[in-house]
Amino acid sequence: MTQVIAQLEAIYKKPLDDMDEEELLTAVEAWDDEDNFLPIINLMDELPIYYRSPLLLMEQARACINLYWQNKTADNIPYLHKALQIYKDVEPFIAPDEKQWHYHVGYVYFYLNDPINAQKHLSYSQDYKDEHELLAKINHALTKNISTHEADLGGQGGIEYVLEDFFNTLGHHAPKVQLSFNPPASEDEINAFEARLGLNLPDNFRTLYRIFNGQKFGVRFSNKNTLHRFLNLEEIEMVKQQYIKKLCQEYGDDWQNIRLPRTNVVFGDHIKNRLYHHAWLPIAMSEEDPDNLDEMSLLCLDLDPNTEGQIGQPIAVHFDELPEFYHVLSCYPSLQSLFYQLVHDMDSDRLIYDEEALCLIEKDPTPTKQKSDTYFYTHAEKQALERYITDTFGAIDDVFHEIISVDIECSIYVIKPTDAQPYYTLITGGMGAYQMNTPDINTPSRAELIIRVPVDWDLTSNKEKDYWPIRWLKNLARQPLHQDSHLASGHTLTTYTLADTNFEGLLLLEADNQYDNIACTMLSDDKFILFYQLIPLYRQELQYKLDHGLMSLMQKLEQAGIPYPPVVDSHRPNVCADYQPKDETLSVFDGLFWTFDHVVYDELSDFYEAVYNRNNELDNPLLQFDPLQILFDNSCVYVMYEAYLEFGEDLHEHEFLENPHILTNKYDDHPQAVSIISKICSDTNGQMGALELLHKVHNSLANKRIGERVFFEGFYKIGVINDDDEDVPVLTILLGS
Repeated sequence: MTQVIAQLEAIYKKPLDDMDEEELLTAVEAWDDEDNFLPIINLMDELPIYYRSPLLLMEQARACINLYWQNKTADNIPYLHKALQIYKDVEPFIAPDEKQWHYHVGYVYFYLNDPINAQKHLSYSQDYKDEHELLAKINHALTKNISTHEADLGGQGGIEYVLEDFFNTLGHHAPKVQLSFNPPASEDEINAFEARLGLNLPDNFRTLYRIFNGQKFGVRFSNKNTLHRFLNLEEIEMVKQQYIKKLCQEYGDDWQNIRLPRTNVVFGDHIKNRLYHHAWLPIAMSEEDPDNLDEMSLLCLDLDPNTEGQIGQPIAVHFDELPEFYHVLSCYPSLQSLFYQLVHDMDSDRLIYDEEALCLIEKDPTPTKQKSDTYFYTHAEKQALERYITDTFGAIDDVFHEIISVDIECSIYVIKPTDAQPYYTLITGGMGAYQMNTPDINTPSRAELIIRVPVDWDLTSNKEKDYWPIRWLKNLARQPLHQDSHLASGHTLTTYTLADTNFEGLLLLEADNQYDNIACTMLSDDKFILFYQLIPLYRQELQYKLDHGLMSLMQKLEQAGIPYPPVVDSHRPNVCADYQPKDETLSVFDGLFWTFDHVVYDELSDFYEAVYNRNNELDNPLLQFDPLQILFDNSCVYVMYEAYLEFGEDLHEHEFLENPHILTNKYDDHPQAVSIISKICSDTNGQMGALELLHKVHNSLANKRIGERVFFEGFYKIGVINDDDEDVPVLTILLGS
């Protein structure tokens, strides 16, 4: 028996023959998290051949690559050849368009100095990871007639070649921005700057300022956070002084000894925990006026990194008056990567020149709706998430991985009960890789979800009474992608009856961290993650919240002594057991999920297919919904709802305003919330059916903004009016938020 297999058998307390692939993958992941790659390679070589599945073999190949990456020496080149052979061996089991496989093969060819084959495979993988950077380096190797290794080094200061690309790309996409850069600083100017600072400037800083000395004052490079404008040498000194002055004003003279919460220093093993450090050189900033630092962000080169960092690494510093919202993070692996990303963003139209702003602006993100795309965290982001979860909620004891992820790669982290926390905590890991389509910039667009269950809950069971918390974590993690929508604090969702309970809905609330503040963290420069906890509700509680608001419900829960943080308790009292809705409900829609969006369905059959598919995705078979059920013996009904309008131009012929004078004037181009009455008439037999009503209301709302309340929760009959001697029902829509 080999040492590696003996170690596995000791861990699992059973022989190798009794272990399944999932257990082996768990062990591999544990070694990988510790950057201990040799045991992974040895294990695969020592396993019996019938154990060597394509999935396990690809893990071995990845370990070979990582081992080389740890130490790029000639002695480790054989590991690249071994990885390449493994990838060729598993190729028959891989789909021709499998991006991950092509990326890794192209990566190996790149470091084996085979630019042609590397280019072929990296072009196939299409933005799977950092192909744009490797493809640009391949182009440097081919055009400059140098090896891929030399291209990888990047020329003088590691950034000479990419800065050539940067200025050529600027000239093509934004020539006016290109002209805003100052001429290079002279060697004497750079040396004098170095002497004044009393620091040894790294080669990448020197090369950067040999190419350009910041931008002209009063112009902007982009609207990207920390990259509004590049600073010249004199401004670097001025901004440092002003920033330190601001820190003294807000944090006192002892600001240098203040330490941020560990989770606010993203990649803290790379960056020292400080509000600011004299060896952080700001090369760009988020405001033109250095006196206005209240919401200042700086892009700095770090000349005094932490143990795992590199001298000259770019870091982002986000100022805030409160330490819990002050962030310092490693935003790019290197200055070289930063400029490669800017080039890629311009070439792919993610950064476009705006004639009004006179700078590059980030194109409004449009969520990708192709279900074939998979959203996932990078390895560094995943590590940052796990560190935050451990520091905030407790040590991660287990991870439920998905075998196949076709849209969002969403694991479930398990934190076991302790004396301080006598319950299981389940947390999604991956939902935040997708940016939700939020209604405004103030609503967080990335999130993870939490639910807590009692100590006697069987997390290993596949029975629905045990599995529903995990099912709903996964369902809700994907809902924003599938429905082009978002989730936020205070949202409620009808779930139909949760197995073995009397709960029929879920409430989302912001979770707390260990300091009783909102649980949130920066995983990278563009991924701010907020954590929401799920609270099961009884039907009456759900209805009470929708009728009276979140705070009224929370007050009732508190008065009833319901413990906080909330733990699933199927026997807890219903705090609204006697609540009677003030309006008449149309129960046929109970348990039906739908989200109002901007899609117009011309045919009733197409609409029913969309409703069916939506509910099927959420494991809701619609057993109680009869689409043909007759609601009223009337040919028409009136339906009331709110939407945001400017002049009324979005009203259909069958709609009118409850207050017709509210939009007679223009209000600074800001849409107003108005109450609309819609006359919905049947196309069939003079009777209004359930599906037809929902279909017509959906199409009426499709051209309007209705704010955050986009989740359909039912209709209520609020009365009748006499219209042409006929009593016509008047309904209002119940929308979840």
